[in-house]
Amino acid sequence: MKLKKLICIVLMVALAGCASVGLSPPQSMQERIAYAYATDAGIRASAAKALILKQITKADAVRILALTDDAQIAIGAAEAANSGGMVTDAASQLLTANAFLNQVQAFLNSKGGAK
Repeated sequence: MKLKKLICIVLMVALAGCASVGLSPPQSMQERIAYAYATDAGIRASAAKALILKQITKADAVRILALTDDAQIAIGAAEAANSGGMVTDAASQLLTANAFLNQVQAFLNSKGGAK
């Protein structure tokens, strides 16, 4: 299970890198799930850097960790739904995950968070 998650993270980071250089965004549900995992990992890294740079407080970091944990749960549910052929449910879970991630990213941006 950990190996599968690590592979997904590597894939997501690669997809995120592709998007940053103007390559096509993820199309399939599995690509969108991988992209969401990469986004989550990137936000966690940005939050850690922001904490080290004292751009956010420990309390902020704890809240960010909770929201990114919630996002990971939703992404995992999307992955499970997709594996079960329930694409609509998977899409709904990804929307939930993206809502959590967008909230955290907006907060980090408002604090001048590390990018």
